[in-house]
Amino acid sequence: MFVLIVVGSVVRTTGSGLACPDWPLCQGRLIPPFEPHVMIEWLHRTLALLVSVMLAATAGFVFLRPRLRAHLGGLVGLALVLLMVQVLLGALTVWKLLQAQVVASHLAVALLLFSTLLTVALITESRTDAPAPDPGSDRPLPPGWSRPRAARDLLRPHRPDLRAGRARRRREQQSRRPRVSRLADVQR
Repeated sequence: MFVLIVVGSVVRTTGSGLACPDWPLCQGRLIPPFEPHVMIEWLHRTLALLVSVMLAATAGFVFLRPRLRAHLGGLVGLALVLLMVQVLLGALTVWKLLQAQVVASHLAVALLLFSTLLTVALITESRTDAPAPDPGSDRPLPPGWSRPRAARDLLRPHRPDLRAGRARRRREQQSRRPRVSRLADVQR
């Protein structure tokens, strides 16, 4: 999403905004002629399509899991609404020939969408009790994976298992203590 905003600013600063005078195609074609300004605008549109597909996939992932939907559904729904507004503003930017108010609104909604997605990422990151997949799910897992491992690796791939760390530290502390094997040893 951030790269899309940066490429959008490149479109604006290079004056490439109307290199593709129609929308959603570019010069009436899916793949336009290879000219510098046209390619910059076409790259922006292609990245926008990629971000849209990725956001739709993320929304599907969240909405199909009740526990995730309970925590993130509102924000992901807001992100989808902002995406639809953003796509409409992108089209209006071309149709209104780069009218200043439309261009400014396009940027403002892009920043709101970026902030919303950043908030979703931060909430997901901060959750230590990330939900596991539904236990009744019959989706196949990779060989050697259990459901808890799959949830941990997919939802928190960079965090160590905190319980395992605590258990290991507890065992290490117990191994440092002197062991008493008989009651007579205690009385000495």
